[in-house]
Amino acid sequence: VTARTRDLANQLAAGHSNTFDTALAVEEYVRSTITYNENIAPPPDNQDVVDYVLFESQEGYCEYYASAMAVLLRAEGIPSRVVGGYFPAPYDPSEGGHLYREKNAHLWVEVFFPNYGWIPFEPTANRKQLDYGDLGAPAQEPALPTPAPTPPPVAAPLGRPGC
Repeated sequence: VTARTRDLANQLAAGHSNTFDTALAVEEYVRSTITYNENIAPPPDNQDVVDYVLFESQEGYCEYYASAMAVLLRAEGIPSRVVGGYFPAPYDPSEGGHLYREKNAHLWVEVFFPNYGWIPFEPTANRKQLDYGDLGAPAQEPALPTPAPTPPPVAAPLGRPGC
Protein backbone atom coordinates (compact mmCIF):
# COMPACT_ATOMS: atom_id res chain seq x y z
CA VAL A 1 0.00 0.00 0.00
CA THR A 2 1.47 3.33 -1.00
CA ALA A 3 1.94 6.25 1.40
CA ARG A 4 -0.59 8.41 -0.44
CA THR A 5 -3.18 5.62 -0.29
CA ARG A 6 -2.62 5.37 3.48
CA ASP A 7 -2.89 9.17 3.77
CA LEU A 8 -6.17 9.15 1.83
CA ALA A 9 -7.55 6.38 4.06
CA ASN A 10 -6.66 8.43 7.12
CA GLN A 11 -8.35 11.54 5.67
CA LEU A 12 -11.52 9.61 4.84
CA ALA A 13 -11.68 8.09 8.34
CA ALA A 14 -11.06 11.39 10.12
CA GLY A 15 -14.06 12.66 12.02
CA HIS A 16 -15.90 9.33 12.05
CA SER A 17 -16.43 7.76 15.43
CA ASN A 18 -17.30 4.26 14.27
CA THR A 19 -16.43 1.66 11.66
CA PHE A 20 -19.78 1.80 9.87
CA ASP A 21 -19.56 5.56 9.23
CA THR A 22 -15.96 5.18 8.06
CA ALA A 23 -17.00 2.40 5.66
CA LEU A 24 -19.81 4.57 4.28
CA ALA A 25 -17.40 7.49 3.80
CA VAL A 26 -14.91 5.29 1.95
CA GLU A 27 -17.68 3.75 -0.16
CA GLU A 28 -19.00 7.19 -1.13
CA TYR A 29 -15.51 8.47 -1.97
CA VAL A 30 -14.75 5.49 -4.22
CA ARG A 31 -18.17 5.72 -5.92
CA SER A 32 -17.77 9.45 -6.59
CA THR A 33 -14.09 9.42 -7.61
CA ILE A 34 -13.76 6.48 -9.99
CA THR A 35 -15.62 6.62 -13.31
CA TYR A 36 -17.14 3.31 -14.43
CA ASN A 37 -15.43 2.07 -17.58
CA GLU A 38 -15.02 -1.54 -18.71
CA ASN A 39 -12.64 -0.66 -21.54
CA ILE A 40 -9.51 0.57 -19.82
CA ALA A 41 -5.84 -0.07 -20.33
CA PRO A 42 -4.06 -2.09 -17.65
CA PRO A 43 -2.09 -0.17 -15.04
CA PRO A 44 1.59 0.43 -15.78
CA ASP A 45 4.03 -2.30 -14.76
CA ASN A 46 5.49 -1.98 -11.27
CA GLN A 47 2.76 0.40 -10.08
CA ASP A 48 0.32 -0.42 -7.30
CA VAL A 49 -3.07 -0.95 -8.94
CA VAL A 50 -5.12 0.71 -6.17
CA ASP A 51 -2.80 3.74 -6.11
CA TYR A 52 -3.08 3.98 -9.89
CA VAL A 53 -6.89 3.87 -9.97
CA LEU A 54 -7.32 6.26 -7.03
CA PHE A 55 -4.84 8.95 -8.10
CA GLU A 56 -4.15 8.64 -11.82
CA SER A 57 -6.64 6.84 -14.06
CA GLN A 58 -9.68 7.24 -11.79
CA GLU A 59 -11.63 4.82 -13.95
CA GLY A 60 -12.33 1.12 -13.94
CA TYR A 61 -14.92 -1.56 -13.27
CA CYS A 62 -16.05 -3.49 -10.19
CA GLU A 63 -12.67 -5.13 -9.53
CA TYR A 64 -11.06 -1.69 -9.26
CA TYR A 65 -13.81 -0.21 -7.09
CA ALA A 66 -13.87 -3.17 -4.69
CA SER A 67 -10.08 -3.37 -4.45
CA ALA A 68 -9.80 0.35 -3.74
CA MET A 69 -12.44 0.26 -0.99
CA ALA A 70 -11.00 -2.85 0.67
CA VAL A 71 -7.45 -1.49 0.67
CA LEU A 72 -8.54 1.90 2.05
CA LEU A 73 -10.44 0.20 4.88
CA ARG A 74 -7.62 -2.21 5.65
CA ALA A 75 -5.19 0.71 5.79
CA GLU A 76 -7.34 1.91 8.71
CA GLY A 77 -7.27 -1.50 10.37
CA ILE A 78 -10.87 -2.30 9.41
CA PRO A 79 -11.37 -5.96 8.44
CA SER A 80 -12.71 -6.09 4.89
CA ARG A 81 -12.83 -8.54 2.03
CA VAL A 82 -13.61 -8.52 -1.67
CA VAL A 83 -16.47 -10.89 -2.54
CA GLY A 84 -17.41 -12.25 -5.95
CA GLY A 85 -20.72 -13.41 -7.24
CA TYR A 86 -23.51 -12.34 -9.56
CA PHE A 87 -25.99 -9.50 -9.46
CA PRO A 88 -29.60 -10.41 -10.30
CA ALA A 89 -30.38 -11.13 -13.91
CA PRO A 90 -33.70 -10.02 -15.41
CA TYR A 91 -36.37 -12.63 -16.03
CA ASP A 92 -35.95 -14.20 -19.47
CA PRO A 93 -39.37 -15.46 -20.69
CA SER A 94 -37.83 -17.47 -23.54
CA GLU A 95 -35.74 -19.42 -21.00
CA GLY A 96 -38.52 -19.55 -18.41
CA GLY A 97 -36.35 -18.08 -15.67
CA HIS A 98 -33.44 -15.87 -14.76
CA LEU A 99 -30.49 -16.51 -17.06
CA TYR A 100 -27.14 -15.54 -15.56
CA ARG A 101 -24.33 -14.69 -17.93
CA GLU A 102 -20.75 -13.51 -17.56
CA LYS A 103 -21.98 -9.92 -17.70
CA ASN A 104 -23.76 -10.57 -14.37
CA ALA A 105 -20.46 -11.36 -12.61
CA HIS A 106 -19.66 -8.76 -9.97
CA LEU A 107 -17.36 -7.94 -7.04
CA TRP A 108 -18.28 -5.97 -3.93
CA VAL A 109 -16.88 -5.44 -0.43
CA GLU A 110 -17.87 -6.87 2.92
CA VAL A 111 -16.80 -5.30 6.21
CA PHE A 112 -16.65 -7.25 9.45
CA PHE A 113 -18.56 -5.91 12.46
CA PRO A 114 -18.23 -7.77 15.78
CA ASN A 115 -21.59 -9.19 16.94
CA TYR A 116 -23.05 -8.65 13.43
CA GLY A 117 -20.68 -10.44 11.03
CA TRP A 118 -19.82 -9.51 7.46
CA ILE A 119 -21.94 -6.64 6.08
CA PRO A 120 -21.92 -5.95 2.30
CA PHE A 121 -21.12 -2.56 0.73
CA GLU A 122 -21.49 -1.58 -2.93
CA PRO A 123 -18.60 0.65 -4.02
CA THR A 124 -19.18 0.36 -7.79
CA ALA A 125 -20.74 3.53 -9.17
CA ASN A 126 -22.94 1.89 -11.83
CA ARG A 127 -24.67 -0.34 -9.25
CA LYS A 128 -27.35 0.76 -6.83
CA GLN A 129 -26.12 1.56 -3.30
CA LEU A 130 -27.35 -0.78 -0.62
CA ASP A 131 -30.06 0.42 1.73
CA TYR A 132 -29.40 -0.18 5.41
CA GLY A 133 -32.74 1.21 6.56
CA ASP A 134 -33.13 4.04 9.04
CA LEU A 135 -29.73 4.48 10.63
CA GLY A 136 -30.82 7.18 13.06
CA ALA A 137 -31.28 6.60 16.72
CA PRO A 138 -34.66 5.11 17.56
CA ALA A 139 -37.28 7.63 18.60
CA GLN A 140 -37.63 7.90 22.34
CA GLU A 141 -41.18 7.25 23.44
CA PRO A 142 -42.34 9.14 26.51
CA ALA A 143 -42.45 7.01 29.62
CA LEU A 144 -45.97 6.31 30.82
CA PRO A 145 -46.79 6.17 34.53
CA THR A 146 -47.14 2.72 35.98
CA PRO A 147 -50.84 2.00 36.54
CA ALA A 148 -52.04 1.22 40.07
CA PRO A 149 -52.51 -2.48 40.61
CA THR A 150 -56.05 -3.77 40.45
CA PRO A 151 -57.05 -5.66 43.60
CA PRO A 152 -57.89 -9.32 42.95
CA PRO A 153 -61.60 -10.20 42.86
CA VAL A 154 -63.14 -11.44 46.10
CA ALA A 155 -64.21 -15.05 45.82
CA ALA A 156 -67.83 -15.79 46.72
CA PRO A 157 -68.23 -18.21 49.67
CA LEU A 158 -68.98 -21.72 48.61
CA GLY A 159 -72.36 -22.99 49.77
CA ARG A 160 -73.19 -26.47 50.93
CA PRO A 161 -74.80 -28.75 48.41
CA GLY A 162 -78.52 -29.03 48.82
CA CYS A 163 -78.86 -25.77 50.68
